[in-house]
Amino acid sequence: DGAGSRGSPSRGCGVEAVRAPLGRAGRDVVWGAAPVATEAPTGRGVGAVWFPAAVVARVPAVVDSWRSSVTWLGREMVATACTLEAFLKRPLVLDVDDAIWLPRGGRGIRRLVRHVDLVFAGNEFIADWFRELGLPVEIVPTAVDVNRFRPAAAPAPGPEHEVVIGWTGTSSNHQALLHLAGVLETV
Repeated sequence: DGAGSRGSPSRGCGVEAVRAPLGRAGRDVVWGAAPVATEAPTGRGVGAVWFPAAVVARVPAVVDSWRSSVTWLGREMVATACTLEAFLKRPLVLDVDDAIWLPRGGRGIRRLVRHVDLVFAGNEFIADWFRELGLPVEIVPTAVDVNRFRPAAAPAPGPEHEVVIGWTGTSSNHQALLHLAGVLETV
């Protein structure tokens, strides 16, 4: 009935999109932010303290999963490493809307999927990657709250108007966007 996840889900918008409909069907979706960041902070030597703290901070999510009918993850419980996922209650659904297999050559994700019963993929490209691992996959397009995110009014046509491209990333993946600056300028 609920997701045993306390992390900030990669598809938080997706989780919120299904919370109300599932509630109307008598199902609860439970999630919240982890008390320690699930992404490694930058800085020399910080990882030696952060990693064990992040793992310990995820223990309540493991306990919560055992009160749920389904455990729903957006990625590893601690970024790029499979840690406590084997202890989560199953069935375990992995909800993916990004190429989360790229960091560290996908080692964490390849270990995580050993425990996964189903993958919700945001698109066909992601679905194909997980199908190659022999996992059952359902395509669930990435949800966008259209009541909250609306396109701006179209500017009048003409060369003096700029093209505006929206981006919904976070500070953790901002560097990837910066690598596309030249391409975006061309667009």
